[in-house]
Amino acid sequence: MDECIDNRLNRKSEFRHPAIQRATETRLLKISQDAASQNWQYDLVAISLDDLSSTAYRALSYTWGAATSTEDVRTIRVSNQDFVVRQNLFEFLRSVVARKEQGLFFIDAICVNQLDLDEREAQVQAMALIYRRATAVISWLGTLPQAHYRGCQILSHASDVSCRNWSEQEWRALRYLCYAPYWSRVWVVQEVLLSSNLQIWCGPFTFSPTLLGRAPLSRDTVETKFSADGRPSVLKSDASRVRSPSEAILGHRMRLVCRMTKDTTREASVMGTLEDITTALRQPSATFKTYQSRVPDQLRDIIRKYGRLQCTDIRDRLYGFLGLLKDSSRKKIKPDYKKGIEHTFYQALKCGLGELYPEEGVAPWGLDREWMNFYCEARDAFEMGDEDALFQQQWDLNYGWRGPDAVRFSAFARMIAEGELEEKTSLDTEGPPLLKFHDRQRRIYEKVSMKIRRRPKASYSILLS
Repeated sequence: MDECIDNRLNRKSEFRHPAIQRATETRLLKISQDAASQNWQYDLVAISLDDLSSTAYRALSYTWGAATSTEDVRTIRVSNQDFVVRQNLFEFLRSVVARKEQGLFFIDAICVNQLDLDEREAQVQAMALIYRRATAVISWLGTLPQAHYRGCQILSHASDVSCRNWSEQEWRALRYLCYAPYWSRVWVVQEVLLSSNLQIWCGPFTFSPTLLGRAPLSRDTVETKFSADGRPSVLKSDASRVRSPSEAILGHRMRLVCRMTKDTTREASVMGTLEDITTALRQPSATFKTYQSRVPDQLRDIIRKYGRLQCTDIRDRLYGFLGLLKDSSRKKIKPDYKKGIEHTFYQALKCGLGELYPEEGVAPWGLDREWMNFYCEARDAFEMGDEDALFQQQWDLNYGWRGPDAVRFSAFARMIAEGELEEKTSLDTEGPPLLKFHDRQRRIYEKVSMKIRRRPKASYSILLS
């Protein structure tokens, strides 16, 4: 992957970040105005991850934007050194100054040494903690075109989502905000969902999250279809297609769960006169309140909803969601930007199938529809196009004896080889589509089974472990 111009220029200028222990510390950008000169200045400070909860700071969520020419970047002074940032970040810093906001900010393009792969991998694992503990997360949608200035100005004062009195001007402004490029990026999802206090900035205005997102009324449904050659693909529900980009993320963040707050036990056993009992029975049988769900997400749900979002590095379609997963799933995935996309794809496949079939380890005997749905969505998210080659590679990883780091799925042979093994069909007749699709894998299975039978008993036990 070619290095972007901002990284090249920062490498050339030999910018020095303050040293940190990459696994236990991070950096924050201090933005302040000098009292004497009235000039604004930027300084990087190192801080322990353990101290974040007691530190007032804001974390920035934004899109990096392109960096293919010198017109896409600007130079600022950070810790008395020249530092090159991309245009969208530069515009955010200008907005901070215009709003006269001072304090500590986490901005990944500045606070993380993007030229150090080891530091990047370590800091990616800390992102969830950084955004969860921030005093506020700022969603920066970018500068505001003049055509939407007045409409957005009115919407910034909206106290609720009532739209009965909106003019066409406000509706156009709302559409601009809901379809801003910001909502199309992978990293935005984790940063928005983890925030306890979300502020949406666009130009000089701030907007309520409830304005741009609503809780989804129904769960998205998916269906698997097969082409003539047995290649599987997934069809999304109509509800997911009509939902705006902002609603897809903010609606997930604001999903509300009902909780009973009135104990009805005593009312069911009221003693007294008939009037006392009647009065008690006329009272509401239960009262409820809603709260924002903080239940960790399943990787297959995240991949289904957000696996097609944009990112500079496709591997971030897994690593960019780690903070949303439960601890047991997150611990199975170690970000590694030195390995290829195929490695990340199989990390996602193993983690998602492990969540789907916790008792079997990866999957039950046979390939069911949920297995295929997740496989298709992960395959498409990581742009894996040649299924036969991928299954062959996975087979080799498990039973091809390729090095000590090969990931072994104990049930993979069953997933590929079992199922409709006795069925006979062809492309011209009706039958289980997966039979056609995995016919080649079945033949491989037969060959490998023969090898297994010929091996000593000790080797056989190791192979299937």
